[in-house]
Amino acid sequence: SPLTSIVTHDDQGCGSSTSIVIYADGTKVVIQLRDSPVDTALIALARGRLGDIVPLVRTVQETQTHHAYGMPYIDGYRWSPLILTSLEDDIGVTQQLGEILTKLKLDLPNDDVVINHIIPRLENVLENGMPDVEDAVILRSRIENLLSRAHNLEKLPLTFCHIDINPFNVR
Repeated sequence: SPLTSIVTHDDQGCGSSTSIVIYADGTKVVIQLRDSPVDTALIALARGRLGDIVPLVRTVQETQTHHAYGMPYIDGYRWSPLILTSLEDDIGVTQQLGEILTKLKLDLPNDDVVINHIIPRLENVLENGMPDVEDAVILRSRIENLLSRAHNLEKLPLTFCHIDINPFNVR
């Protein structure tokens, strides 16, 4: 079917540019140009567990951008707690998010993730990445506190999810 229009999506991410492509037969697809790569294998795994709420993401022939992806358009409304919603609506959304995260639980030990990823990243922030801000002493204290308790995370189930669950990424 011939292409009829390309519309820049109203909401753009920090590291991406998103457009909606519309074809003559009414089909809509999303094209996203990104600064960083997307692990399409993890997205396929999430789609296998969650179904059609996760789009089938495909790498598009690269253009002048570093990373380009195409996926079917999923119609719906984004959760936006910035607008007036009822407490019941917010509870319903958070319940759905909890149910989704439950389906993304992996039956794997998570001590490797804690030891090889979380703890080194917290240590790196303390050693190399402390911002020069007014409350740096308080921030350092909180990160040190997190680091001292990081091994407690090994008691939690290992799940995989979107790196940035926030209202702009929940539809």
